[in-house]
Amino acid sequence: MKKYFPILTIILLILPAFPGCKKINTDSDYVAETGVSLDQPESIILIVGSEKTLHATVTPSNATYKAVIWSSSNEDAATVNEDGKVTAKATGDATITATTDNKGLTADCHVKVISAEPVSVAVVKTDARFSDGVLVLAEGESFQLEAEARTSQGSNTFELPSVWTLTEGDDYFTVTTDGKITAKSLSGATEATGKVKVELTGYPAISDILTVKVLQKPTSMNGFTFTGAYTPNPDGEVILKKGKSTALIASFKPETAIQTLDVTTSNSDILTASVNGKFVTLTGIDSSEKPVTVTIKSPYNASLSKSFKVYVFDYDKNDVKPGDYVYCNGSTFLSKDCGLRQVGSSNIYVDASGKRTNKPTSTGTVSSYTYIGVIASTMLPEDNDFMGCGWLAQCKNKSNAPELYGKPRNFRKSKLCGLSNAPSTHALVIKGDQEAAGKWQKNALEVASEDGQVGGIYVSQLNGILAFSNEQKERLNSGPAGLNYSYCNSGFIAYLLQWYYNLKTTASDTKVLPVSLISAYTDVPTVWDDKGTTGWFLPGELEWSLIIWNLPLVKASLQEHGYPLSGDYWTPCEAEYGETEAFYYTVGKSSLTRTSGYKTTRSYPTRAVLYL
Repeated sequence: MKKYFPILTIILLILPAFPGCKKINTDSDYVAETGVSLDQPESIILIVGSEKTLHATVTPSNATYKAVIWSSSNEDAATVNEDGKVTAKATGDATITATTDNKGLTADCHVKVISAEPVSVAVVKTDARFSDGVLVLAEGESFQLEAEARTSQGSNTFELPSVWTLTEGDDYFTVTTDGKITAKSLSGATEATGKVKVELTGYPAISDILTVKVLQKPTSMNGFTFTGAYTPNPDGEVILKKGKSTALIASFKPETAIQTLDVTTSNSDILTASVNGKFVTLTGIDSSEKPVTVTIKSPYNASLSKSFKVYVFDYDKNDVKPGDYVYCNGSTFLSKDCGLRQVGSSNIYVDASGKRTNKPTSTGTVSSYTYIGVIASTMLPEDNDFMGCGWLAQCKNKSNAPELYGKPRNFRKSKLCGLSNAPSTHALVIKGDQEAAGKWQKNALEVASEDGQVGGIYVSQLNGILAFSNEQKERLNSGPAGLNYSYCNSGFIAYLLQWYYNLKTTASDTKVLPVSLISAYTDVPTVWDDKGTTGWFLPGELEWSLIIWNLPLVKASLQEHGYPLSGDYWTPCEAEYGETEAFYYTVGKSSLTRTSGYKTTRSYPTRAVLYL
């Protein structure tokens, strides 16, 4: 029988020499390792270039194999040798691991490598639970504390390994070494306080102290108190202007309970909310016809919740806008809110009580002032000569009209008076009522004397200044030599030229008016009286183009005064055959149509406008 025992003995003796093989216990006295630990906290701080030796302890103490293998997760930041000596290489983080050579059990130490010695540490207090530097918690609430440290190099902050301990208030709080604090029950008390200490690992002299407070949970909710300019209307809705804010106070009972608020808006693109203790600030970001729902509740009692709606619109009552009513006392103007808040598929107004409605408010009265009309447009061109007065510079031949040459050139937008309640606002105002239908008036080209004709065309001392239509301009330019007319589409310029013409005309039968029998010419101050407005005149193409932008709004406001804008209205613009034909506008539901008609046979009312 062959003997194999010597061969087996040799195999068992040489197997431990192979590191990839587990050690095989053949000794009845073998004790297996059950754990491994390090002599340092879970996290330590090292400065670049410094060293620190970690020591591993294998348990139980009588374990047969106690050797460990050291490794680093990031050797760019820190390396470790076979004896556990850690060398800090560069700023960063590394995990140093000790692994038992026999069973592969591990222990870790996180290493934070910084460039310079830390000099301070402070609790981070940015969360809404902090009030005046004190952390306020409700009974049973937990919170993860954080701290930031600074080094001797610069003002940058770092999150460094720290240890948290409770120094006061252990009857009402618990805190873990990594900073998780929990408030206990008050057991009938209304509040309790405590103190927590944070200390940088390895730097016991660098620490900070935080005061903590625990309060009762709320049991009921108080009503809101609005402190801003925009408050709820009788329907409980807040109507806010885009770009503006309003504030309110929200609170809970009992008054000693924690007052933390949770505030949300249903559309943060339209309305945002910010919270500071009991104070809530709502800010309109963009306008919308649809409301935004604001919900305020307690995060500690789900049953305590209240909501209300906020509308964010383009206008408020203080804005000067199309549709507003205009008043005059003979020397100054002011406007009154028509209630318009939002222009859209359905124009939104606000009535006297603050409720939303679909029609303008009443014109009403203003003491010592007379209602004169409605703002048709505030979209006046930015050009300094926005009414086209620069056309008067076409009068280049002083001999043609010496009394007119150069005189109107200084009439500019800056001289308009605007509104006394908004002096920087200039507007086109359309008269509140209309003049009855009457025969169309002659214009400056139609003087009574036949001696004023050249080649069958009337010629006055306004030669070289004005024709009332493009067609007229073309016809006159192709006529007798020396005629040089310039077309102007502003009714005001036509009126201004005629006014100057009347000043220099001596015969009463050659004086002209752009509108028949407008008694209100004297109702307002005029530019030639140096009062800063144009006075009433008949709108031309320029004025109608401004009115049409806001036609439904203008019509609605005029309707409130009993004189709706509808039907046909003459303009001062001559048609192709200027002696007998002129343009008139037909006002539709939301549009204007220009047509020509015979002045001597058509009887249309007139609607005056003015710039201020």
